This record gives sequence, C-alpha cells and structure tokens, in this order.
Amino acid sequence: MNHQQRFERRPAKPTMHPRRVVGGLRMQARAASAASGLASAGAEGGAAQIKNPVAPIDPTSPAAPTGWNWASTRWMRIAEADAPGDQLAEGLEYARAGQTRSMEVGPGSVVGRVQGRAMSAYRTTLELPTFLHEQWESVVNAINAQARYGASILAGELPANIEDLFAPQGLRLFPATDEDLVTSCTCSIFTGRQADMTAMPALAGAAADQPNGAAVPRVPTRWCKHICCLMYLLAERLGNHPLLILTLRGMPETDLVERLRQHRALAGLQRAGGASPAGPTPVYLAHVPRLPNSPASTPLLEMASDFWSAPDPTALEQLDLHMGAPEVSHPLLRRLGPSPFTGAKFPLVGLLATCYDVISAAAIRDQAPIHREGDADLGTEN
Repeated sequence: MNHQQRFERRPAKPTMHPRRVVGGLRMQARAASAASGLASAGAEGGAAQIKNPVAPIDPTSPAAPTGWNWASTRWMRIAEADAPGDQLAEGLEYARAGQTRSMEVGPGSVVGRVQGRAMSAYRTTLELPTFLHEQWESVVNAINAQARYGASILAGELPANIEDLFAPQGLRLFPATDEDLVTSCTCSIFTGRQADMTAMPALAGAAADQPNGAAVPRVPTRWCKHICCLMYLLAERLGNHPLLILTLRGMPETDLVERLRQHRALAGLQRAGGASPAGPTPVYLAHVPRLPNSPASTPLLEMASDFWSAPDPTALEQLDLHMGAPEVSHPLLRRLGPSPFTGAKFPLVGLLATCYDVISAAAIRDQAPIHREGDADLGTEN
C-alpha cells in the first residue's frame, strides 16, 4: 500500500444532528401548542401526522402576529396536505433553528441553501409557473373594476379573497397541485440515494424488517425536510410582505402598483373633465431592467465631466431626429396630479400646461430643416 492510498481523504459522513449555522435565516412566527399541532399516529405508518404545526390565524383578526397571516397559512396548505408528517416536523425545526444559509425569491422560483447533516448545504428550489401577459391584463382589469382590491394592494396588503379574481381566468394564485409547485433538493431523501438511517425514521424502521441485511428500498419523495423548511420561511416572508406572491407569479409588486396608479390618475382626469379626458390617455410601459454594461447603468457623478460631450462628434450629424408633439399630452402633469396649493389666485396646473404647449410649439416651428441626400440639387437654378 503506497502513501497516496494510505492517506487518501475519505468523504465526511453525515453527523447525527444537523450542523449548526451561524447567522442563518430563522423563522420567528408563533408556534401552536402540542395539542393543536399533533394528531394521533396513523394506523399503517405509525408516524405522527402534523396537520398544522403553526397556530392558525384568523385573517379578519387585527391581533394576528407579525410574520404569519392568512397568506402564510394558504401557502402552507399544499405542504400540509402532501408532505410526510416527519419531514414536515423536521422542516419546521430546521426553520426555527436557522438552518437556511440563504434564500433568493424571484419570478417563478425560490432558491435556498439549507444546511443539514452533510458538510455542504443542500440546494433546495421551489418553482411556480408564471402567468402570461394576457392573463395578467385580465387580472389587472378585474382589480381596477373593484376599488377595494386596488386600495388594499396600494396599501401593501393582499385581500383575503384576492383569489376570486384569478378563478374566472382559470388561474390559481397559490399552488394547489403538483403542477403548480415543482420542488427540488440535492439531499438523499429527495433523490432516493442511500443515506444514513437517522435521516428518515421510516427508513430506519424498514431496515430492521429487511431479511439477511438486505438493502433498504430507496424511494424518492418530492417533500423532504429541506423543502419543508424553505416552505415555512417563505410562508413567514409572505406574512410580512404578502404581495411577494404576485412576484412569484410573474408580476413584480412595483409594476402592479404603477399600473393601478395609472388607472387611478386616468379615472381622476375623467371625473374632472367629464366623460372622457382631453388629449391622449396615459399608457403604462413595462419596466425594462438596465443592461450591466450599458451607459444608462453608470452613476451620474462618474460621468458628470463628459455628460454633455459625445464620444464621436460626427455621430450627432448622422442622427435622424423628428421633432413633434408628444403622443401623451402633459405626461408629467398627469403623473403629478392636482396642484397641492389650494386657494391660489390662478390655476397652477393650467398655467404650466400652457407654458409647455407654447414652448413645444415654438421648438417645433423653429427646428432646422433636415438635410437629405439630393436636396442640394433642388431649387439651385432659381
């Protein structure tokens, strides 16, 4: 035996208890009592089935604790219905113990790193299908049609019956079936690989029943303790930021709020001007993120010295710019709304609108004619 084989490093075995994480994400929601959290053992498996490990919250109660509300309970419904009881219980313990190193939430996905008994953390993901643009258009129109929904969302709240607006479109805001939520984890419980028997009590009991030391059947499951831990942490985050569920479905909160404000501004113009507002109506433009290397992403202070100079002076002569009236009349005044100065002797908004119109008309009238190829031959003989 040579030295290389003698001192070959062996992979670390999983520990009996989860490895402690310093500064991990910790669940702070109020827990239920043992009587309300546990049910009797099942007749076949013998494992306790946890129906609701966290105290149920009345959505109409003003004394609901911070970090857990009706949206949290609604989010956890699919896990409480499908996940094994032992994995759900251990996932709750992981969430309370702060075993999650990181969690990133974006449109259609939640990615977390949950530390277990192995050396490295497990990569755990939750994926939800996002709604199409046409589907969101229908939902936004339904929200605008009922003022109470729009008022709640603009206040940062999610109405308890918000799902009634998604049902006519054949949509579900919260996941309810396997198609609504795709789970994934790199742990052995999820993939079905051979693991230590302490990781899953059901496998530990099966090992004693195998004749002649036969291998324990490896059955993968879509619900492991790490996925349940991530579910609990996201449920608590929904308690603090309920509009996050809209981001998961493909509509960022800022975009939805902007669209609702545009609709309210248009409704205010209609009430002030009669049946229809004067001029074109404001149009919502979806937010387009900036490119990392684009000039628009450079801070203004870093480019203040050469802000008014073009990199290529000849490029300005090649621009074909058409100066004309804007498609939306007075967009800034529409966005600002009525003047905050009450009791003034003259209408401030009307005065500014007149100034804008006069300046725009003068700029269009005095613009220099655009030189095009062939124009030099016209009119030279006269």
